[in-house]
Amino acid sequence: MQYYEKQGLNLKRGDKGADVRELQSDLISLAYNITAPPDGDYGWQTEKAVRSFQAIGGADVTGVVDYEVARALHKMAVDPPVTDTKFGGVPFIICPHYSSRKGEPVDMIVIHYTASGSLDGTTSWFQGPESKVSAHYLVGKDGSVVQMVKEADKAWHAGTSEWMGRSNCNVFSIGIEIINWGILQKKDDGFYCAINNKYTQKYNGETPVESGDHFWEPYTGEQYEALAELVRDIIQRRGIEVARVVGHSDIAPVRKTDPGAHFDWARFRKSLAVEPV
Repeated sequence: MQYYEKQGLNLKRGDKGADVRELQSDLISLAYNITAPPDGDYGWQTEKAVRSFQAIGGADVTGVVDYEVARALHKMAVDPPVTDTKFGGVPFIICPHYSSRKGEPVDMIVIHYTASGSLDGTTSWFQGPESKVSAHYLVGKDGSVVQMVKEADKAWHAGTSEWMGRSNCNVFSIGIEIINWGILQKKDDGFYCAINNKYTQKYNGETPVESGDHFWEPYTGEQYEALAELVRDIIQRRGIEVARVVGHSDIAPVRKTDPGAHFDWARFRKSLAVEPV
């Protein structure tokens, strides 16, 4: 009998065995960030993934897998969500942080940087029930793209925002996050990245770019190429004007700087095969 068929199921942190291994296989199928192959040990990674899954359906976020949770999880693993974009090879990684657009049409794209260093780390953070943030798409430093929220749903990426007299831009926009540390701080022994708004982590990436009053982590060529291909697909499918592809700093100028002074808008717009606006 499979784990999801056991009505008395009660899997929790510290448990071990075949049922845990089957649970982990389903979680891995849904791209949750746990170690593969399944080891049958219900540790903190498995618990975090379960808590994230529970948050999607509005269930009690306990980290404990009972019969109902197991059935729902396995059903989704057998028939996982499909990505919206026709940009090839994009996996869908489930995120619990989204809500309804309530019928509002999508007519804008907002580009962000993540203020983080890796695609895996950012997807893991977005999956966690505690983050309360999300984006529709993420673009890794190597050009890898993942989708985390369906375009039909509202991702939580813009916060307090306004564009052309309309507030709450989350309702009518698609959010794209580019993996990039953003602003770096120069110290005597090198450059540092901000963790929780404190520049405590040593930066070890590509040579920083000085632009405006700051140093920035440069975007990669692979990111520009992938971003352009992704955005081309979205605007063609949805009829979005290129002038409505904006940065987070355009809709929240007082509190946000992304995608930053170092983002090459001219290069990006040229790669969309349209005239600059």
